[in-house]
Amino acid sequence: YLICMCSMRITLDAFANAIVFIRSVPGESLRISVFRGMAAEERYRVSIARSRPGRILPVNRRNTEGKELCALPRRVMNGWRSITLTLCRILLTMLMLRTASVGTGAAPAPEFALRNGLRVVIRERHDAPLVAIDLWVRAGSREEAPGETGAAHFLEHTLFKGTRTRLAGEADRTIENLGATLSAATGPDYARFYTCVGVEHAGDALNVLADVVRNATLPAEEIERERKVILTELAQRDSDSTSLLIERLYRTVYADHPYGRPPGGSQTDIRDRTRDTLAAFYRRTYAPARCTLVIVGDLTEARARGIAERSFGDWAGETSTTAMPIDNSRKPARNGVDGSAAGDNSGSRAGAVDKPTVVNAAIVRPVAGIAFRAPAASDVANACAAQLVAAMLGQSDLGGRLATARLSGCEARASFAPRRDPGLFLVSSAAQAVSAGHIRTRDEASAAAFAQNQSMLAVLDGLAATPPTAGELAGAKSALLGRAIFENETNAGLASSVGASAITGGPPPEAWRAAIEGTTLQDVRRFITRWLDPANRLDLVLLPGPPARPPDSRP
Repeated sequence: YLICMCSMRITLDAFANAIVFIRSVPGESLRISVFRGMAAEERYRVSIARSRPGRILPVNRRNTEGKELCALPRRVMNGWRSITLTLCRILLTMLMLRTASVGTGAAPAPEFALRNGLRVVIRERHDAPLVAIDLWVRAGSREEAPGETGAAHFLEHTLFKGTRTRLAGEADRTIENLGATLSAATGPDYARFYTCVGVEHAGDALNVLADVVRNATLPAEEIERERKVILTELAQRDSDSTSLLIERLYRTVYADHPYGRPPGGSQTDIRDRTRDTLAAFYRRTYAPARCTLVIVGDLTEARARGIAERSFGDWAGETSTTAMPIDNSRKPARNGVDGSAAGDNSGSRAGAVDKPTVVNAAIVRPVAGIAFRAPAASDVANACAAQLVAAMLGQSDLGGRLATARLSGCEARASFAPRRDPGLFLVSSAAQAVSAGHIRTRDEASAAAFAQNQSMLAVLDGLAATPPTAGELAGAKSALLGRAIFENETNAGLASSVGASAITGGPPPEAWRAAIEGTTLQDVRRFITRWLDPANRLDLVLLPGPPARPPDSRP
C-alpha cells in the first residue's frame, strides 16, 4: 500500500529474500533499508518534503542515506501519518512473510577443494575494490595432545617470526607495504590468519600468508621473545573475573576433554613448552586438508581459484586429530562433584536450592556463573534454539529476562557460542567490588554473589514456569539477524562468519539465517526442557582471595 501511495515502481518481488527495516524519523522521513545476502544492498528514504509527489531525489553523496525514491508533501503526511505508519507495518509484515516463505534464495556460494584437500570458499562482492583473505586451520587447543597444552597459542605467535625465505618481521612489513596488516587468533577449534587488502594486492598478500603458515622456521631466539609476550597476555586474561569463571566452568564440566583447558594455555604451560614440542604440533596439525581458505570481495571465482592454487596448490602434509568426542548423555559435574550418577538432582529448578561451589581467585570482583551442557554447532536446530534463548535472556542492563531490579548493574548475561564439539550454555554476573562507598568484606562479597546466583536461577525458573512467547521469539530473531547483518556488512566480517561456520561444522551464514527464521516456539521450549534441566546444571561462585592451590605455582 505504501508503495502504491508513493507511486514507486517497485513490486514485492524486488524485496523477495530480503530483510526490510522501516522506521519513521519525526518530521523528516520514512526510511527503508533492504538487506540481501547478509549485506546492505539498498537503502531508501521516503522524505516528508515540500517537493512534488513522486519526485525521485538524488542519491546521497556519502551513500549513508541511500536513494531518495520519492517525497510526499508535508500536508499529505500530516493528515495521513497514522494511516501511513499502519500501512508501513502491514508492508513490513508482508515482506517478512514473503521472505520466510521463499527462504534465503541465494545461489550456492562457489566452493571447491584443491588437489591436496585444502577447502576454498568464495563470496563475490564488487561494491568496493577490497578483498578479505581468511585462513582457518584445525589447529586450536582442541587438537593438543597431553604435554602440548598451550602449543596452539604459542605456535600462532611464532609462525610470524621467520620462514625459509623471510626473516622475523619481514612478513608483517611486506603486508604493511600493501596497505594492510596480517593478524592471527587462536580458539578452542581453530588457529586463524587473516588480512584485508586492495584487490590488486590479493595475490601478493595470499603468498605472504601462505609462506607464514607453510614455511615457518620457529627460531629459538624468537620463541623466547614471544614466550614473554604470551605470559603478559595470560596475566591480563587471568586478572579478568569473568574469563576465570568461564575457564573454571569448562574445566569442571569437561575435565576429560581439551575444552576443559583454557585455549591459550596456562602460564605454566607456556613456560614449559619447548621448541621441539611446538615443531611437533606444527608438523601434525598444519596440513592442507585441515585448512579452509575464505576469500570475500572484488574477485571473480576464476581469479580466486588461480591465486589459491598458486599459493597452496603444491602444499603437502599429513592429517591427524587427537580430540576425543564428548558424550552428552553423561551428566556434567554438579557443584564441583562429578555428576555421572546425579539422579538426586533431578526435579524442578525451584527444588535445586543447594548452594553453589565457592572458589577463591586472585580477582577483585566476585562473580557467579551457571552452566549447562550445550549442543555442538553441527546440531543446527538445537544450536539455533540455544542462541535464541540466550537472546531472550539478554543482559541485565540492556533488556531481556535478565533485566531485573535485583540484577541491575551486575552485568548479568546469557551466552552461547557454538563449537565443533558440545560446549556450554552460560549465565553469569559480576558483583561490584565496593558497596555504599566502602570495600566489601569477604562475607559481603559472598552474600552478594549468592544473591546474584539465586536471582539468575529465578530467571531460569521463569523459562519453565512462563515459557517464551511469540513476541519474545520474534524479538530474539530480530536481534540475532540484525547483529549478523551488521557484523557481515564488511568483507572481513563476512569472511570471519564463513570461516567460523566451516571450522566448527555449523551452517554457513545464509543457511544459519534460514535456520534462525525457521525456529519455532516448540523448538525453543524443547531446548529449555531438554538442555536447561536443573539436573544438568553447575553453579559456581568465584570470590576474591588467595587460591588454595595456585594453578601455576612451582614446587
